Amino acid sequence: MDIPTAVWVHYEYLHCGHPHTATQRFRLDLPDFKCERLAHITNYIFAKGYLPCKARCLVSWKGASGKHVEENVKVEDVLSWGEGTCSEKPLRLVIGEYPWTCLSADKCLWIVDM
Repeated sequence: MDIPTAVWVHYEYLHCGHPHTATQRFRLDLPDFKCERLAHITNYIFAKGYLPCKARCLVSWKGASGKHVEENVKVEDVLSWGEGTCSEKPLRLVIGEYPWTCLSADKCLWIVDM
């Protein structure tokens, strides 16, 4: 089996007046991009400014089927499930709901083993 060189992420905004979505491809073979777990992709998205920092507590991951995926899951495991391997079956970064680890919009507790 070929090892994917990219992961596809679909941004899904829940509380927008109109449906606003975007899909982005992240290359996994970049030398300065640590991408062992989904949390690394989340951190990269916020570090690069693709989403505003204030939204950090409002994001969670789902597979293409809508099943919740924890941030501490290894990217290679998610890709082996067939999730995020192409633009037709991207991982979904849901923006606008409080993940179970979020205490409130202004106090966030993220427990991720990095």
